This record gives sequence, C-alpha cells and structure tokens, in this order.
Amino acid sequence: MKTFKHYINEANLSIADLNKELYRWNNFKNKIETGDAFATTKGGSIVLDKSVLDGVIDPSDIKALTSKGKKVTWSQLEKTHEFGGGGGGADPTGAQWEALICVGVNKLKGLSDWNSGSEWSDVKHFWTNHQEASLLLAKDFIKKFKISELTQLGGATAATDNEWLGKDRTPKTDMINKKIHISLKKAGGSQLMSAGPAEALSTFHAALSTYSLSNVGDIHKLMNNIENDMGKMSTRGTITSIKAMRDSGKKLSKADKSKIAEMENFHKIAKDLTNQFDQIFKTNEFKNHFCFEAASGTVKFKPSPTAIATHIVVFDPLGKINNTLLLDSIDKAGSKLSKGNNFYVSFKGGSTYPYLTVRSKKVKIKESFADIVKDECSLGYLSEDVEQLNEFQLFDKLMSGVTNISNKIVNGAKKILKGILSRIKEAFNQLKQLGAKMMIGLIHFFGLDIKSVKVSGGGIYPLWMIYRQ
Repeated sequence: MKTFKHYINEANLSIADLNKELYRWNNFKNKIETGDAFATTKGGSIVLDKSVLDGVIDPSDIKALTSKGKKVTWSQLEKTHEFGGGGGGADPTGAQWEALICVGVNKLKGLSDWNSGSEWSDVKHFWTNHQEASLLLAKDFIKKFKISELTQLGGATAATDNEWLGKDRTPKTDMINKKIHISLKKAGGSQLMSAGPAEALSTFHAALSTYSLSNVGDIHKLMNNIENDMGKMSTRGTITSIKAMRDSGKKLSKADKSKIAEMENFHKIAKDLTNQFDQIFKTNEFKNHFCFEAASGTVKFKPSPTAIATHIVVFDPLGKINNTLLLDSIDKAGSKLSKGNNFYVSFKGGSTYPYLTVRSKKVKIKESFADIVKDECSLGYLSEDVEQLNEFQLFDKLMSGVTNISNKIVNGAKKILKGILSRIKEAFNQLKQLGAKMMIGLIHFFGLDIKSVKVSGGGIYPLWMIYRQ
C-alpha cells in the first residue's frame, strides 16, 4: 500500500515530460509496444493500447490515450523513474560522467591535481562506486585520442552567431584537449540535440546556408526553372484560347497537347510553389547539412571555436567507448549522422503575412514577389474586386486569362506579365549573388512561411527536435 508521503511526492506523467529527454520518449514507446503496464497515480497499473502510437512521430502528435479502447487521461499515469520521476540520483548525470572521465584521464596520466578542482568536487562522491568504469573509459580515451589530459567545459556558455534565434548557449563541446573537442553521449540515453522551436528553426537556417554554398549550380538551376515556367505562357498564346482548344473535343496535334500540358503544369507550379523547395528538403544531402550543424554547432558557434565539437563519443557507463565519429565534413560525417534520423519540413499555406519565420537580418532583397506583382498590377489595371487578393492569386488570375474581373486586366495582362517577369529576372540575378544566404533569400522572396521542422531520432547518433507554428 502506498503511504501518504508517496502521494505527496508523486506526480503525473505529461507530454512535456516526454519532450524533455529522448530516453523518456523511447521508454514510453517501448512500454506500449511490449505491452508493459504503466503505474497509475492511484496505486494501480494500466496497459495502453498500441494504437496510441499510430501515426505518431513525436509526443506532440499523440491525440489520445486509450486502454482496451477506453479513454485514459494523462493525470492517471504516474511519472515513474523511467520518465524522470521517482527522485533517483543514484547514478551520475551526463555532465558528471564527463567530469569522471576527465578525472580518470588525468589520474592515469599522472597529473598531480587530478583529485582537485571543480571536476573532482562535482563527482568525488561518485568515485568509490564508479572509479573502475571511469578508469576503463579514461584508458579508452587515451588510446583513441592520444591525449595527455582532458578538461570539462562544464557549465560554460559561448557566444553564438548574431542571427541565431535560440537562447541556448551551451557549447557542443563537453570535454576539450587542445584541438580535440569532444561531444559526449551516453549510449541509449542521449541525443545529439533536443531542441525547442527557436533552436530547431535556427538549425534549419544554418543548413540552408551551408547547402547554398555547396550547391550553387543546383539552386541557380532551380531559379532558372521557376523563371522559365512563369514565362512560358506569356509567349505561347492566350490561356483562354488554349483552354478553348482543350475543351473543344477536337483531335489535337502533338504541339497542341504540349501547350495544354504547359498550361496545366503552370497552374500547378503557381499554386504549389513550395513543392519545389520540398523536394530539396527531402534529399539526403540537405538532411546531412542539417544533422551536421546540429551535432557540431559549426554555424551556431562560429564566434566561439572551442564550443564547436570535432568528435562525437558514445560511451557505455559500464566502462567502454561504443562509437566515435570525427566531425570532419558534411559529406562524410553528415551522411553518417543522418542515418536513422527522419527529417520533416513543411510550409504553411495561404499566409497573408509572409516573412514571419524566414526573415534574416543579413538577407536584404530589393523587392519580393509580392512587391513586384502588386506594384505592376497597380499601374492602372487593378479593379476594386481584386485588390484584396494576395500575390499568388493575382498572378494566377493574370495567367489564367479570367475575363470577368476587369477588361483593364484582360487588355493589360500581357503588359503586366512582361513587367513582372522582367523584374523577377532582375530579382533572381540579385539572389544569385547572396552566396550562403541564397536559399534563405529565395524563400524570403516568395514570402513562404515555415510551418514545422521536425526530426525524429534514431540510429547511432539520434537527433530529436521540433519546431511548430
């Protein structure tokens, strides 16, 4: 029977608890998948239905809890030790393992001050029980990295890039020796990154920057394709005549079919421009850029080189190094980091107010797509019934040859389109000069609004972060 004291100290489980640490989320999923019972706040136990995890990527996706088809509330589930509850404190934290390994290395290398200073003060009460494992780990570190001493950065903070939105200034480096900056992760219990919205979005921006520098030709090609798609219909006859040809029921020539295909394809491009960006973000290469930044902090900590990790070490608390990874390049290390991690980016559709999330202090463009379209349409061709349309709607109406809006638009459509296309070409030439900011600038130009960035961790080097609007 539970005591009154137990009821005072216990707490119920919540989605927020699962969001804090990857091991908590993994434990939650494993208990459901294996049919293991959850403790309840009333002293009993309950088995949750496996269907709770259907379509779920991260804790925020959980719609409802059920047991044998009946609704279960979060307040019914006790926050036990598997989820960070129950007091605990018997084992060292990740930061304390860093200190233990540093103490062990310095002891084995014969440093006289190995058992003094802040590192020793933090973990001396663990030394008796964890000395053997610490020295075994220290031996592995010395052999692997050829080091003669090791220092913990501890609770230090580091200056970040002035465009970084996140407030977390904790270095990626946990332990340092000269040029070796080690990011230490506990096997099965740590992730490269567990980030909130601002941190996830900043990492996405950083990946856009490094991707831009590595794929200049591909991005130029993307811009050229968009420009060509937008310009095709203005030179191939009116949309109205092509529609009439399509709907005539007559046998069509190959050239006629080509015109119709162009028209229909254009409308798809005009309405779903984000698909072209989405294809980039789905590539393994972009995921490599994202994961490399998340692990190393190369862009984030550019003003603070010691905070940038050069190696990842995954260790077993029983006393051995499980895995190491040299963070040498996006192509090599980024590829290994991205394995097992699922990456998702989505755009918010129909935003009236662009520049909500992709704005960058250093990205200065002369004018946006919205500026160009609305400015050109304001040259005496707009009627009151279209003034509230956004730039994509206006452009689509122009290209569609809609005749019931205004004769002025119909008669001036060709002139308007010519002006729009000319200015888009000029804007794209400017964007091509932005270098690292080229992709951010292109998204900025079209006023696209990032809805979410999600990473569902897995593999040897799991990442886990969520950004949602």
